Amino acid sequence: MDTQAKPKGRVMNLPAIMNPNPNLKYIVTATGIDFLGDLSLAEWGELGRTLISLAKKIGFLMGDWINHGAKVHGDKYKEALELTGIPYPTLRNYASVARRVGPTLREPSLGHGHHAAVAKLESHMQRYWLDMR
Repeated sequence: MDTQAKPKGRVMNLPAIMNPNPNLKYIVTATGIDFLGDLSLAEWGELGRTLISLAKKIGFLMGDWINHGAKVHGDKYKEALELTGIPYPTLRNYASVARRVGPTLREPSLGHGHHAAVAKLESHMQRYWLDMR
């Protein structure tokens, strides 16, 4: 009997989460995209929009993850560095911007850099500048 607890949300689950196409024409892996069939132009465009959306969100995803680890388990930068290989200044920036620009102020159409630019402002000024798209 296996007595070790299995962690939830492992990277191994990424293909199922990342593949909105039930016909499995592609699988997102840890190193890229494996295309199992030809995509129509519409499917190709939708995949591109999904990838761009994720790229714009990755700073907040990482920042929220780091902040959650710090809240629940104490300072977790050492572990985050080991797990991700992302340099400390980048992780620190992700976490800082995620703390300073709360989820309700985040503008999905803008990238992390836009939010970083307003992170030191009061929330009403963050909203003002983020709404100026």
